[in-house]
Amino acid sequence: SMEFPKESRQPLYGLLYIGKLNKTVECAGHKVVLHTLTSKEYYEIGLLTTAYVGTKSEGMSYKVATLAMAIENVDGEPLASPLGSDDKYSAKAKFDTIGDWYVGTVDTLFNAYIELEAEAKKIADELGETSDKSRK
Repeated sequence: SMEFPKESRQPLYGLLYIGKLNKTVECAGHKVVLHTLTSKEYYEIGLLTTAYVGTKSEGMSYKVATLAMAIENVDGEPLASPLGSDDKYSAKAKFDTIGDWYVGTVDTLFNAYIELEAEAKKIADELGETSDKSRK
């Protein structure tokens, strides 16, 4: 059974971890590690997809941008090279990398991400119900 990291139980600081889940999914023999997104990662999706809003490719750009933020690695390898001394990977570089993948691959991994988000919501809801009961 999946659960949030133990850090989620800490006062105040724990809020950084509520909703955080990782999952390894198999896609045609490749291991892909996905994680649930932070609010800042959702902002990045908005920036990455702005040029596609109102076009027929808006939905696909959203899926690609979501995966660019959610994929930690594929077969143990990061999607993009580090830029400069910053240890983060460029969102645009990852968006461009996934943009070269075929639609079926994107759809499969996006669906796995949606399932991971649903699991995080379920766990958060259960935590909420538990804490609601403890206040009564």
